[in-house]
Amino acid sequence: MTQVEIEQLKVVIDRLISEDREYNQKERRSVQRLPFFRPATLWLGRQQEEPQSCFVRDISERGIGMVHQFNPAPDRMGTIGIHRLWDEPMVFRANCRWSECWGSGWFISGWNIHSIERE
Repeated sequence: MTQVEIEQLKVVIDRLISEDREYNQKERRSVQRLPFFRPATLWLGRQQEEPQSCFVRDISERGIGMVHQFNPAPDRMGTIGIHRLWDEPMVFRANCRWSECWGSGWFISGWNIHSIERE
């Protein structure tokens, strides 16, 4: 890359980071979430529906932020299996607090943890 291209890339990356920072500031959270990017599986209902592949975006002791290609209804209960590197997935029961479009067929959502199903 040329120096001009590198400078253009810095501007574009800074713009993306700024957009994400603005979005995070509009969310009002009572508990700080930590960035935590990991593949996951989500079953809506009690694991009776077809599992959906998704990603965990962030996590706290009360909730999980997700990224996925479907739009779960708020207040919908689900089972979230967070993939682990050397063990079986850790599984939680949670309800969808909110979901919104994140562009190009992607959605983000916030889930309130109700219980641990499997450690």
